[in-house]
Amino acid sequence: MLSSDQLRKYYRGVVIPHARDALIDAGFEPEVVGSFELTHIFFKSILHTPTTTTLKNKEFSTYIMHVQRICATYLNYYVPDANEQNYERYTKSNRTHVVQQY
Repeated sequence: MLSSDQLRKYYRGVVIPHARDALIDAGFEPEVVGSFELTHIFFKSILHTPTTTTLKNKEFSTYIMHVQRICATYLNYYVPDANEQNYERYTKSNRTHVVQQY
């Protein structure tokens, strides 16, 4: 299992950027979900989670799994698991994200 710091880096560096792209691809306006904070708030509201700051590792891992499932089930978008790669690279609409080792 990832440490708390690794899990949060994975969430910020992989999960949210992929989830944001999934929402935009599904037709959400970039102004609504275009930043980390807006995408994060969007998923917190859907999952009825007032804050992720106080979640323990297992709870936070479950929260991330729910975000991944929402993206896969409703947005037809795959969000990679934390153990798939140490470096995740993708290009989307002239945006290149390089996530350092988490």
